[in-house]
This record gives sequence, C-alpha cells and structure tokens, in this order.
Amino acid sequence: MSFPQGVAVPVTSRSTARGGLAFVANYNNGTLSSFRITPKGLEGPVTVFVAHGSGPNKERQKGPHLHCAVLSPDERFLLVSDLGTDQVWIFHVDQRTAELKETEKPWKAKPGSGPRHVHFHPNGKWVYSLNEMVSTVDALAWNAQKGELSTLSQVPLRAPSFTGKSDAAELAIDRTGRFLYASNRFEDTIVVFSIDPKTGALTFVQRSACGGKNPRDFVLDPSENGWLFPIRTRRTSQCSRAIRTAAS
Repeated sequence: MSFPQGVAVPVTSRSTARGGLAFVANYNNGTLSSFRITPKGLEGPVTVFVAHGSGPNKERQKGPHLHCAVLSPDERFLLVSDLGTDQVWIFHVDQRTAELKETEKPWKAKPGSGPRHVHFHPNGKWVYSLNEMVSTVDALAWNAQKGELSTLSQVPLRAPSFTGKSDAAELAIDRTGRFLYASNRFEDTIVVFSIDPKTGALTFVQRSACGGKNPRDFVLDPSENGWLFPIRTRRTSQCSRAIRTAAS
C-alpha cells in the first residue's frame, strides 16, 4: 500500500457490503485512496484523490484534512468529510474497478465549521454532518439519484451557558432512526436529538455528562437495549461509563 508524498495519517477506512472494495481517507496529507479486495489482499491504490483548498481558520485549515469516508446506502457514492476546506466531497464509485470519480457538486459547510463526520439516516433520505470546530450538526437532504446534498437545518451541541472551547467528535443514529447522538469534547457531553420522521429535522432532547474527559468516540450497544458507551480520550481507549440512551 502506498500513498502520495507527505505524512499519511489514515483516519477512516470503509469497505463495501459485498467486500470487494475498500477506501482510506488520510487526515494530514488530505488524500483519499481506493483499493480492490482480492483473495491475495489489497490491490491498488486504484484511485488517489488529492484534495485541494483551505478554510478561514489559519491555524487548523491551512489545507485539506479528510476525516471521514462513508458509502451511500446503495454504494453508488462515497461521501468524504473535509475539515480543512469546509466541505463534503462526493464521488461516484465503480463497483467493478474501485475507480472513484469526483462529482461536480461537493456540499459546502459554513466557513470555519470543520466537517468531521457524516452519517446516513436508516431511511437513506437524510444525512447528518458533524462540524468539529463549531460544535454543530447539519441536517442534509440526500438526492440518491444525482448524488447531491442540500442543507435543511442546523443545531448546536454546546449548552447556551457553556462559554469555553469545544470540539464535536462523533455522532450515531439508532437503528429505528428516531434519535441522533453526538459527543462534544471539552464540554464533555453526549447530546441527544429526536429526528422528525417526516422532515429529518433535529430537536434537542437531552445533554448528559459523559463521565470522563474528551469523549472522542462512542458506540451504541449492538443489542440497542438502551446503553451508550463513551470512549474517553484521544490517547487512551478507556471507557468512561455507560449511559442510558433516549431509546431505552
């Protein structure tokens, strides 16, 4: 496996449900690579996309920083969050060759937002984009035919009374599509929203202390019996405490 020049820090890898393709997004050098999965291992990279551009934050957005790669439900498109350029790149996926082709309309976040992660709703009609640098979540409409995103609304993660620095980190949606969960570092909270079944709009439900520091990641109980497990910090894999979810 090889990458373009520069320090490659893989932050996300994804494979198709069929298991024949894999994709790797790299944060530091802003590249996206696609591979074929064969009985002998990975072949490629087939396509290497080098992102371009910057954002208004001179400290954190001097260049592209790809942070997440997610396949559309039909696996025809790949969505890639770029914290450094405030956009979500969208690619056509060739299921046979693993070739990626950039679409003409990446989704543009508000300048300085820093998109970190995207997540499809189970119905495939909506996408939620987590903005690390401003601690917000954008609700987006997904055009599955054209492979295009359009903005519906935005909600904040920070409590109105919180005045310190915060960085949004992770989001998840329960299997029923009723609730969205997001973690907010430095405020050290897990924020819960209900999802309107008709419009996809988010409504605040609850803000819970994560029980530790800097909840970089979390996972929902696979049985979905009502537990969420935060992961504590970027330097450890310590689980702070289990939290009862809104679905319980």
